[in-house]
Amino acid sequence: LIGMVASAGIGIAAGLRFGALVTAVGVAGGYMAPMAIQDLPPAPAALFLYLAGLTGVALALFKARSWPALAWLAIAGSLFWGLYWALIQRSTIAGELPAAACIRVWLG
Repeated sequence: LIGMVASAGIGIAAGLRFGALVTAVGVAGGYMAPMAIQDLPPAPAALFLYLAGLTGVALALFKARSWPALAWLAIAGSLFWGLYWALIQRSTIAGELPAAACIRVWLG
């Protein structure tokens, strides 16, 4: 997790110095970094905390610098990881999707 945060931070910091394109590459790399982790699936709490921070930084930079590509990257990255987690990562309850498992537990 620390390596992902550091690499995304360095990419974004370099982008602030060198412009919108480099920042967009840093943000895109930040969203792709969890795929490079060998022990997939990553812990959900750590993954989504990291993604929430990355999305927050990307949207704050979009607002501060008026770089629309960052907003689109934030939306696309968040959507990708949300769908990936919901559709690919299976729940431990009878192999159901996480949403179905939550509904099943809630209904009893």
